[in-house]
Amino acid sequence: MIAPIYKQELFDICKEVANRFDGVTFSNNLFTVRIAKFARTQICAGFTFKYGVADMDPSIWVCFRKLGKLTAKYTGMGDCTSILNYEKIKYELIKFPKNKVGLTHIDRKIPAYALENEMYLKNYTLIQDVPELLESMVDDGVRILHKLYDFSSERNFLENMPPKYDPPPLDIPMPNYIGVPYTEYHRSAGIVMCLVRMSLGDFDFIDFYESDKFNPFAYKYEDMLQRLREDLPELKRRYEETGSIW
Repeated sequence: MIAPIYKQELFDICKEVANRFDGVTFSNNLFTVRIAKFARTQICAGFTFKYGVADMDPSIWVCFRKLGKLTAKYTGMGDCTSILNYEKIKYELIKFPKNKVGLTHIDRKIPAYALENEMYLKNYTLIQDVPELLESMVDDGVRILHKLYDFSSERNFLENMPPKYDPPPLDIPMPNYIGVPYTEYHRSAGIVMCLVRMSLGDFDFIDFYESDKFNPFAYKYEDMLQRLREDLPELKRRYEETGSIW
């Protein structure tokens, strides 16, 4: 019987990989990268464990600390200012294998059905190959953090949000889609961008974002926008009195 993949086993590998980098530590699924005091910058391995197999789906997490509580309040989805799944930034990857973006299965033995089909085979990584895969994930993640975000100052960080990148094409063509859409204004991310603009004193952006003039293909969370709009007078008053909304 093949032994399952244990969480502690993978986490021990992650700690060893983190030690290969300056300013990087690992704890509870997250590689934390020391860059700027005003932001929490992390690379999430995205491990999940089921049926003795571990799955991995990496992403980059960036939290502008001062905006964290408001982000969590109005989105209900945590305090991150920006989350970039590696699948969305596939074109930015240099060392992490592009055929491993999305869900990657980690096991001690590759199932027979996967060995017979390249489409399934690319989704598997043997446990002994995990250190190399994780090192490439962290290496790319650190580089992309410095490339797509401006950590030179708080204001420069906010002014350059959201991060700019070219989305990859869809693996499976879909009607009306040229490729994976640029989603940094979709769903809860759009709410966060409204908060970012307010942090810079721009309280008109929310009107533009809600209007038909803004990207009509953006998925907007109307209930979240309504909650934010209800508190708009208070946020504006706070900014006028203190120079910030937090």
